[in-house]
Amino acid sequence: MKAEVFDHITDKQLWKEFQKGNRSAYAYIYDNYFDSLFEYGHKITPDINFIEDGIQELFVELWKSRKRLGEVSSIRFYLFKALRRKLIRNLTQQKGNPLNFMELNDNLNFSISLSIEETLINEQTESERSQRLEQALQSLSKRQKEIIYLKFYAGLSYQEIADVMALEMKSTYNLFARAMEALRQQFSLICSLYFAFLSYWY
Repeated sequence: MKAEVFDHITDKQLWKEFQKGNRSAYAYIYDNYFDSLFEYGHKITPDINFIEDGIQELFVELWKSRKRLGEVSSIRFYLFKALRRKLIRNLTQQKGNPLNFMELNDNLNFSISLSIEETLINEQTESERSQRLEQALQSLSKRQKEIIYLKFYAGLSYQEIADVMALEMKSTYNLFARAMEALRQQFSLICSLYFAFLSYWY
């Protein structure tokens, strides 16, 4: 099967080709998802070499265990979940890290930036509004930042987000609701301060 064909088949079909040992399918998955995996990894840790090593390890392990893997309907979701677990596990094994897997899972220093704004706001929005949204995003907790990223940038469903972040569904809904409410409040506050500043000087 030629690589171009993979653009027109479902994730399930692509995954089955990979499991059969189709190296073109394997390469297609790697090439198609490396950038988004790297960007997600960079939200978890700023160490570029650490992220790249984690992605390489992940794909080596996937190839070796491909015949034992289950059916996958969303490759993006599967890879995000697998990379997150791998990076956290590797971080816990670093010398001097006092946190175990679950502790680190709950305390990831997740960062978020303007890279997701194009999904959250209209492309024609002026730069001042973009800056206000950036400020609002930075006010979120680490886990609130991650759920906003996974929902709006990665496009994962609530169930997929729950699996990736190791949360119960109710907790996932609550976390997302709190994140959106915090964004709304912060964005409104920043706008209010901005207009107060303008009225004072003008």
